[in-house]
Amino acid sequence: MGTTFCNAHIYNPNKSDFALKKDYCVINIAEGWDTILEAKPDYKFKAMMKIAKDLSAQLKEPAICVNYFDDDVFEMSLYLEGVKKAYYQVSNNTVFKKNIPILVKALQFDDETAKAFRYLITKEIFAPEAIDRAAALCSLPLYLDKQMYDALDGQEVIPDRAAAIKELEFEKKAEKAGMGIKKEPSVIQEVEGVPYCYNDVYNGIITLLQPDSEGEINLGHCRSYQLIQGDQPRLEADHDIDYDLDAISDMDYKVGFAYENNRHWGERFCVYRWTDFVDVIAKGKEACRPYREKILIPEKDKKPLEFDMYMVGDSLRIQTPKGKAMYDEHGVEYVEKAGNYNHIERVNDKIFPNHHSLADEHIQYFENHLKLYAEDGFLLRIGEQTIWDEKSPKKFVRVDFFDTDMKLRDTELVPVDFDFYRVIGGYCYIKEKRQIIVGGYCVDLNKKQVTPIETLHLKLKEKISSCIRITGAKGEDYIAVISPKTVYILNMDLKPVYFANIQGMIMGYWFNGKGDMFMITTKYYWDSPYKYKNDSVVRIVKLEI
Repeated sequence: MGTTFCNAHIYNPNKSDFALKKDYCVINIAEGWDTILEAKPDYKFKAMMKIAKDLSAQLKEPAICVNYFDDDVFEMSLYLEGVKKAYYQVSNNTVFKKNIPILVKALQFDDETAKAFRYLITKEIFAPEAIDRAAALCSLPLYLDKQMYDALDGQEVIPDRAAAIKELEFEKKAEKAGMGIKKEPSVIQEVEGVPYCYNDVYNGIITLLQPDSEGEINLGHCRSYQLIQGDQPRLEADHDIDYDLDAISDMDYKVGFAYENNRHWGERFCVYRWTDFVDVIAKGKEACRPYREKILIPEKDKKPLEFDMYMVGDSLRIQTPKGKAMYDEHGVEYVEKAGNYNHIERVNDKIFPNHHSLADEHIQYFENHLKLYAEDGFLLRIGEQTIWDEKSPKKFVRVDFFDTDMKLRDTELVPVDFDFYRVIGGYCYIKEKRQIIVGGYCVDLNKKQVTPIETLHLKLKEKISSCIRITGAKGEDYIAVISPKTVYILNMDLKPVYFANIQGMIMGYWFNGKGDMFMITTKYYWDSPYKYKNDSVVRIVKLEI
């Protein structure tokens, strides 16, 4: 569980009096501002929002309310005269914002700071980095609760504004100069709709919620498509899925249904109410049979895929005596053919030592970058280890080498001067150079050093990604770094050759063995029907490597 707190900051240059309940305290750190903290760590965010709202109306001055949840979500909202007027939010690496000019004006930014802030809100970064940089630009103690305040002991709690502006200016210049040539992927097919109900990327099944001929959305009706790869890939409409949601669930405020079959909760058919409740209609293999048979493409109609499908964050599957396999921190996933479908079989808890057994040795492995990478008869796992000496702790990138039976063979340590565990991307091992490419960094086992790759670390340090070695159309070797919205291509000297911005988000991708990368992309992911937009579209796009 990460850090969680809320606070509020009221602009009060005239030091006007106001009353608060005993559950809150007021401190003064930023000039002209009153900072309100919870006296005890209760995390009553709605109550803090009401304080900001009421005081903005009472004092006729701007109020900022901060919500920081589990190191995953950071939001700063602006209240003016009792109304929420603007916000900047980072949630799991995705940015949401509204009325930023109003926020910039209320915070009285000078031109240089305003320019830096406008650039900051374009960056898909994680909550800890976002709140630190926003605090620096706003000159407000945004990252603060009562416990932190009591432990300050004279330490600065507001990051340096000038340093933050300088860093952002450097990143902006480097971003423009260091990613190589921009390349546009070509659109092969475009289908109206948003992914909904059931999607099985590994089998090339995409289900879309689409408007009817009158432009209306029927939440019980969607259409299943299957991917045909070949020389001219396409999504081919297969069958309609139609339910009367009122007939199968008496839950209020129904917003959709879904068939799910995964390792977290098994097989189930559900009806959703907004995002806060699920009505499980059927659970388990037998109970779900009638829903499964209606939703899945029948075996006789399912066309097998020619090439392996991957999602962002996956490692490439390798051929083993038990079939094609993909390794992660829990064990192995084997892909078996079951008729015209790919069936994934998971074998768990075979890796030792695992991240639980190493926890007492100050070693951190995180799920999103604990992929084991297979290369010539061995596997790689990377993490961060802290070793204490008499003076200070020292951080290292820890690289574990496993035999293919997942027994630890050897470990190498490479010094690092930042929190490497925040680098969460997939990785690729360059055997001839003994280099590991991960999250925009190069871990060089020969030189025992970690260095950033041009500007990629600025984009990928804390973003889920795939990193794989591929062959271009002319037989050249490249490194492809694939994030949800951008593909970066590096040469074997780790210099960016070109990059491609994807119009939407990558749902899945594959390679045809001829130097081409194909992607299924969606402009919007399904959240709730009130977010369905008229330009909702799913595409197949092609990138020539």
